[in-house]
Amino acid sequence: MSAYVTYWLDSVAVHHLRENTHTRYAACIRLHLIPGLGAKKVARLTGRTGSARSCRPA
Repeated sequence: MSAYVTYWLDSVAVHHLRENTHTRYAACIRLHLIPGLGAKKVARLTGRTGSARSCRPA
């Protein structure tokens, strides 16, 4: 999961998001998504896997 999300952030999202949005996404991914889901395979994720994880603006 962490490899895919990092690829998406650096190779795909960077071309479609405003700078501040990309910065916020990067922080949320680094602080919340990767620690909780980083070792899981994307194909094995379900809706319940990520339902408790969120990144809300402060």
